[in-house]
Order: sequence, then structure tokens, then C-alpha cells
Amino acid sequence: MNNNNNTNNLFGNNNNNSNNSNNNNKQLLVAAVDADPYMTSAFLPDTDDGNNSNNNNNNSNNNNNNNGADELDLPPQDKILEALLSSDKDSPLKNQVYSVIPKEKLKIFVYDLPTKFNHMIFIAHPSCETSAFGTEIHIHNQLLKSKYRTYNPEEAHLFYVPVYSACLVYRNFRHFPAYRRLIHDAIEHIIHNYPYWNRTRGQDHVWAFVHDYGGCLSWFDNLDTIYYKELRNSIFVSHLGDLDMGCFQTFKDVVIPPMSANPDVYRYGYGGAGQNMTRYPKSTFIHFRGTVKWYHHNDIPYLGIKRGYSKTYSKGIRALIKQLYSDDPLFSINEGSSPKYVEEVRRSVFCLCPRGFAAWSQRLFDSVMLGCIPVIIADNIELPFEHVVDYRKFSVKIDEKDIHMLREILMNIPESEIKKKQEYMKIAWKVFSWQRPSEEGDAFETLIGQLARKVRRLPPAGPESWV
Repeated sequence: MNNNNNTNNLFGNNNNNSNNSNNNNKQLLVAAVDADPYMTSAFLPDTDDGNNSNNNNNNSNNNNNNNGADELDLPPQDKILEALLSSDKDSPLKNQVYSVIPKEKLKIFVYDLPTKFNHMIFIAHPSCETSAFGTEIHIHNQLLKSKYRTYNPEEAHLFYVPVYSACLVYRNFRHFPAYRRLIHDAIEHIIHNYPYWNRTRGQDHVWAFVHDYGGCLSWFDNLDTIYYKELRNSIFVSHLGDLDMGCFQTFKDVVIPPMSANPDVYRYGYGGAGQNMTRYPKSTFIHFRGTVKWYHHNDIPYLGIKRGYSKTYSKGIRALIKQLYSDDPLFSINEGSSPKYVEEVRRSVFCLCPRGFAAWSQRLFDSVMLGCIPVIIADNIELPFEHVVDYRKFSVKIDEKDIHMLREILMNIPESEIKKKQEYMKIAWKVFSWQRPSEEGDAFETLIGQLARKVRRLPPAGPESWV
């Protein structure tokens, strides 16, 4: 009861509040959301098609006791309180955070850049579209035909910059100088040919930086700062969610899942739903397949790369896993690729997802899609869509320092909990899938919802002086 009373006092008691108190509370609420979009996961906009049983459209639109919330598109106070004090315990998807711009009202202007920034790169590297880095192509293509696109930049909340930079370097690190020049030229083109960047210093501009280290635009030569200072205000859409790196900032950036490079992950995926357990029994307890030690075949001094085995790859985690568990009958530790990869994952209970060079790993999303409980081994990382997806319901996360306890930790998870996680993957898988065309609940639609939360009304800080 004390919690309820305190919460009612914070937001105002609907039964006996004065108008002045209500207005003050409303202003505090709006200011708090503007200043910190992550203040709570409880603000729920009524913007879906009405099928959500938690929504009451009549109340949200016509309630005369909502203290003026309609004019700001805020949910009424009783909805806020209900969301604050409860959650849907039967779903791995968290309550969506309230956005100043509801998702359905979001307008995105897509720049029509010269083809050297995107189409010509695709022509030169067509296989990029089906690689992990194909997200930059997919997002662009979906935005071009989506209901969120506006052709009128004056009504746009956000501006999308379609540059296929990761596709330029994903197979050849020696293209990094051209990779960086491409971004530099795109910034210059937008600044000198359009008026919109200078209005907010790029704060409302969205860039897909989906290569390993995101906005660092780097390899080993720069792991801590945004490469071009002009980009410091912009929103980055990235696979990178490394909280230890200065080129990822959780308050403005969005972490997304990569594309799956294996089409069978989509063909046989669905989180394990409908899987024939007779044909594909869970015969492996703990599975890993991938690179254990990385070998650089050439020196690339300007990227900090030296020929030979990398001393920093995976922080040594993958090598330690092999050393500790390669002879353990509960583990299946495999190096390199295999045409049987999808079958191996489908037949496994747990799939290890240790970091590689960067903190993120493609295995996490393949595992969820194929119904294998992912074991995330990467410290200080924000996972894709973590603000709307409850990873605890269908995955395991282990500290890097606890690798030596990996067997014990997984063996001690009750069978009932394992089955729950397996069932939750059948719900959660879609948020990690890039459907063609996009569908409600898939990665693209979830990205749009996250971008709506990133729309900021505050003017950006700048270097100018005044008297």
C-alpha cells in the first residue's frame, strides 16, 4: 500500500487533486521524459491496432479525468500507474517505453544521395546484402517503401542517411581509408546541399554504422571516440552495444541484430516452434562453432594490425573455452564453418555466444531463431532492443571472469527453467528477424519504435560563444 500511495502522490491522485497540482505533475513528467527517455519502461502509447488487451481505446481517447494529457498525447495517469506497478510476466517482450513521438506518427525523410554512397557499392559487393552487415541495405530499402517515410523534409522528425559503408570494408580491411572518406564525403554533401543538418547539428540524423566498431569507424586504431566530431550528436544504428566504448552512447543510439548470413536460419527458424523433436532431438547439451584464434595474414599498420595470431581476439575467451572444455562430453566445441551448422544448433540445448573482436556475436541471433538457448559471454554490453526485450526469459548471460564455472552454471539450471526459456524463444524470435517485406513485430518495426524514442526536442549543445 505504501508504494501505491507514494506513486499516486508523485503523479497526482485522480480523486482529489487540484488543477494546479495536476498541471505541475504533467509538466514534471514531460520534462523527465524529454530529459531521460529511459526513466522508466512503463509509459505505454495506445498506438497499435486495438488488439492489445492491455489497451482501452475509449478510456485513452475520451477519458475526461486525464488532466489534459490528450493535448500532449500522454497516456492517462491510471494507465501510467498500472504500467508502473505491473508487467506482463508471460512474455519476453517488455512494456514499451513511452515516446514523445508515438511510433505510428513518426516521419522519416530519406536522403536521395548520389549513387556512389550506396547503389554503386552494392553493385560492386552484392554479397553484402546477405551478410551480417546487410542490415544497412535492408533498412534503407524498407524505409523507401514504408509508411514512416515522408517526402516533405519540413515535417520530418528524423533524417536517414543511406550510406553502405560496412559493405565497402566487410571483406577487405584495406578499404578502411575509403570507408572513412565515404562517411566524410556524405557529411559534407548533406551539410552543403541541404539546410537540415545545421538546424540541429545532426541531432535528428540517423546513420547505420553496422561494421564491428560502429561509429568509431575503426579497427584497433580507434576504439574510444566517434571518428568524426561532426557526428557526435547523430543517432547511430549499430550492431555495437559496447558500453566501454566512447563511440556508442546508449541515450541516443540504437543497437540492432545483424542479418543472418545463412538463409536456413530463417527457413528452419521461428524460435524452434514446430520443430520435429523426433527428427531433431536435443542431442547436444552445450554447443559452439566458430573461430577460436584469429590469424592476420598481413600487416596493416594504420589499423594497428600485425601479421600473425591476434593477441586480443575475443579477449582470449574462445581459446580458454576450447582449452577447458574441448574434451568434456557435455560440450561440442568446433572450429571453423560447417554445412551442418544449422542442424547442430537445432539439436543443442545451449549455444555459446562469446564475444569476437567486438562484443556482439551473430550466434546469439542464430541461436534464438533456431531454438537453442544462447549463452551470452560479453561484459558491459547493451543487447539489441534490450529496452523492449527481456533477455532473461530466454537466454543466459555469464561474466567473462566465470568461464571456468561455465559447466557448473549451466548444469545447475533446472530442467523446468530450460523448458521455459525454450518456449519463450518461440515468442521472441521474430524481433531478431528482418522479414521481407517487414512485418509488425520484426526487427525493422522494432527499430522504428526505438527511433521514435530517440527524437529529442532539446536544442543540441554547441561550441558557439555569446555575450
